Amino acid sequence: MIIQRLISYSSKLPKYLNMESRTALGNPYYSDDRVILLANFLAEYLVEPGIEIEAKIGNFIFQEEKPDFKQISMIDLQRYRGRFESDISALTFISLMEKLKENSVPFTFIETEDTLYSSKKKNSKIRQTINSNNEVIATIEKSRLADINFLINPTTGLGFRISANTEINLEEIPQESSVSAIRKKARHSFRYQYLELDFTEASMGGKKSFEVELEIADVPFVKNHVDSFLSGKDRNSLLGIANKIWNNVLAMAYHRPKAPLPHIKENEEVLKARNEKYESHWGNTHPVIGDYLYEIILENNFQ
Repeated sequence: MIIQRLISYSSKLPKYLNMESRTALGNPYYSDDRVILLANFLAEYLVEPGIEIEAKIGNFIFQEEKPDFKQISMIDLQRYRGRFESDISALTFISLMEKLKENSVPFTFIETEDTLYSSKKKNSKIRQTINSNNEVIATIEKSRLADINFLINPTTGLGFRISANTEINLEEIPQESSVSAIRKKARHSFRYQYLELDFTEASMGGKKSFEVELEIADVPFVKNHVDSFLSGKDRNSLLGIANKIWNNVLAMAYHRPKAPLPHIKENEEVLKARNEKYESHWGNTHPVIGDYLYEIILENNFQ
């Protein structure tokens, strides 16, 4: 069915793509037929209230065989015996936030603590969240419905997971539930149109992680387009939404921070001696960079 829809809709992609569009990071949009897989995922699961759609960036860890794909590919973790970890480097995490702030994307910040409880339901967990004043702000039972996993780089494992979950607000913690973990979070939430980009610095069990996820914030807006897609009234609008999600996720996954230039304050006597030595040998106080670095190597015994 997915392949049939790919063939049916791929010819329509240029009609809704605006090549002048930009992601929250400022990257231009690119045409990609794989957005149809995401559009069909939205159409399949975003049909009832209480559904959450989120995309997390991270790495796939494989136990044995690694996939050998030449392009971004959807993978089956049961076939390749792997798992997904939602964690990126601290440097990339900070760089992404700085880029969003440069683009004046509005954001909020909150520090919370989650107490995670066991649940009798399969693929479910109960989470009670308190704020910095120890006030309970949410008690939610979250159940995972489905995932689609995309591998970007087989060598490093870089990729992302798009999930559909149900979230049910609870009045209290069920008596039969037991505490499984406590997780502290510091989160920046950037609002970009009907999407939200969450950057969470989390700590649990002595381990710190830096998590980046994109979530549909305005679910009723997107669900209206899902309804039009399913009825056949308007299919291109949901493809446009899927394209926005896809391009923003890829922009964040591919982002690499610029390496900062080191600022070294050298001893003035050493610097003067080196310049005099260079001048006496070459007759020029503005050395060729290669020769100058060679002198530094000799001085520091890095031969």
